[in-house]
Amino acid sequence: MVDFSQFDPTQAQEMMSQQAALAGITGKAIVDSHPEEGVVRLKLSWIPVERTAELTKVFTQVIVMALRGMNLTVRVRTNDE
Repeated sequence: MVDFSQFDPTQAQEMMSQQAALAGITGKAIVDSHPEEGVVRLKLSWIPVERTAELTKVFTQVIVMALRGMNLTVRVRTNDE
C-alpha cells in the first residue's frame, strides 16, 4: 500500500510551475467536467503556440500514465492534423 500522508500537492504543483516557467511555457486550460457521465474534456491553449502539438502529446502521456496507474485500461484517440 502506498503512503500518501507525506504528499504535499501544493509543493508538487509549485515545483511543476517553476519547471514550466523555466521552459517558457504558459497558457490556459478549460476543464469541462460531467461527473455523473464520467466525462472530462480539456481545451489547452499553450504559449508558445508553436509547441502546442508537442506539449499536448506530452500532457496526454501524463494523463494516460496516471489512469493506468489506477488500473484502468486506456484507449487514446488522436487526431493528428
